[in-house]
Amino acid sequence: DEDNNPFHTKSEVPILIDMDSAPLIQLKSSTLRSTDFAGEVTVLVANQGLGELRYVALELVEDEHYRLITAPSEVYLGTLSPGESKEATFTLLPEDEDFELPVRLTFRDSYNELITVEKTLTLEIVNKNFYRDMPYEMMVPWIILGLVVLMLTGYFMWTLSKKK
Repeated sequence: DEDNNPFHTKSEVPILIDMDSAPLIQLKSSTLRSTDFAGEVTVLVANQGLGELRYVALELVEDEHYRLITAPSEVYLGTLSPGESKEATFTLLPEDEDFELPVRLTFRDSYNELITVEKTLTLEIVNKNFYRDMPYEMMVPWIILGLVVLMLTGYFMWTLSKKK
């Protein structure tokens, strides 16, 4: 300065390290049981990278293998910090027993570049008769229990008629 006083200036300069985005898209759950009934499909989106994913939106790409029941085909998920995950749930009516669900993820990375990731999730519908048909091994305890209850009821009825 003008009086020859020493002074120091301290400033911080940010350094950008390569923080590639690494989104993970996977099927979390499905309530699809038949081609006759609509069900919900939940898709999980996670940030596996070091950078932040901003303006994240997940969209179901239209396909002939299903009909979308929920109104918007795109769900806005917001910002995903590293290690964070969010879910999007869609209600749809399947046309085939086994089909692929194409999804499109759009977001902006740490460098504010618009990135689009397309992935196909494979869905398999469990037959509705799978839950209805009980295996024989599971029926044996119920049959034995029913016979025991029937025998106990018969015994008590016999003892009541003997007392009279």
